[in-house]
Amino acid sequence: MSTDKLMMLKDENVQLFLTETANSLIKLDLIIYFHDKPCTWYDLEEISVFMGRSIEILAFELEELVLKGIIEKSICNQKVKTLYRYGSDESARKRVESFISSYNDYIERLKIICTLLRNDSAVKNAV
Repeated sequence: MSTDKLMMLKDENVQLFLTETANSLIKLDLIIYFHDKPCTWYDLEEISVFMGRSIEILAFELEELVLKGIIEKSICNQKVKTLYRYGSDESARKRVESFISSYNDYIERLKIICTLLRNDSAVKNAV
């Protein structure tokens, strides 16, 4: 059996979500972060401190998740700050729930992480 077949997730929809949406380690972290705190708004500085990632990288990854409907974005006029929270779109939430459910399975989690590591250009350049 080929390595690619071994790495395929049980659920095709979760595999598609991994390929099209949660396609980086940072996006994976962001999706889990916002999923676990669904009602709270965060600014980039707070997210950066919590995740130990640069604001620039997070801003890029968050914008892609905003376009996919996973994250919502709001501009706070008083402080001219951009705030983010878990998206309220029901279909996006269902896709995330299914993904998180797979991620909570130990073997599926390993497959997800290995797939992301294999596709991560930063990891490829470090080796």
